[in-house]
Amino acid sequence: MPHNMHEEKRYEEKFEFVERLTEFFKANFSDVSIYPLLGNHDFEISNLQDFRQPDRVLDFVADAWKDFLEPQARQSFAEVGYYVQKLKINGHTYDKVNILAVNSQPCYVMNFYLWTQRNDPGGILEWLNGTLAEMEAKGEIAIVISHIPVQDITCLDAWAARYKAIADRY
Repeated sequence: MPHNMHEEKRYEEKFEFVERLTEFFKANFSDVSIYPLLGNHDFEISNLQDFRQPDRVLDFVADAWKDFLEPQARQSFAEVGYYVQKLKINGHTYDKVNILAVNSQPCYVMNFYLWTQRNDPGGILEWLNGTLAEMEAKGEIAIVISHIPVQDITCLDAWAARYKAIADRY
């Protein structure tokens, strides 16, 4: 989303941006694997995600991006904004390589819902740790993508430290 999206009055305008961007990717990158992920401005209310209830943008985007996401990844993305799926390049699927798309909203300092949702909102760190443990047991590799870097000043220190501990472990 444009960085002035917080000025917009209707979240439906975000749907319009997603539709245009999706059509652009389909028209211009049809032979490239795309692993979509939302950023802090992309949620129903820019910068905010309440992990106790569904976000209309997540569900809409999951449907718009159904061509990019495998069914189980699409379902996970629609519910919580993160997913895992196998790496695909030039039509070849790498069974031992996984893309882990991590929703970084639980670390964003401007996500004021975090004041009341402090212990692993959305269960993202628990999911990340469990997923990496399963992959390790199978001898698989992870490529982790996210929007807000954990070392950035806009990422809450406590969440970043927990994330980094998981990353260091694996």
